[in-house]
Amino acid sequence: MLTPALQARLDKAITRKLKEIGLDIEREAKKLAPVDTSNLRNSIRTEPVDADSLLVGSFGVDYAPYQEFGTEDMAAQPFLRPAVETVKARRK
Repeated sequence: MLTPALQARLDKAITRKLKEIGLDIEREAKKLAPVDTSNLRNSIRTEPVDADSLLVGSFGVDYAPYQEFGTEDMAAQPFLRPAVETVKARRK
């Protein structure tokens, strides 16, 4: 069993590492995002959910899913999933 002080240090380290990984994914997604007006790229950010989870995505741009997954009339131009895979491979 961990002491409260050790648990607090561990929790802080986990939160810090999680934020670091999220920001790495955010940076990579911004590099990969297709750019026309820069709205999509500028909408990509990392948002904390709670102490041990966060969201990385496009916030406030309703066409982001169409870019990521495509439509029947438009080919996909994924930027989030490749960003996750790139960061994941880098950290192995």
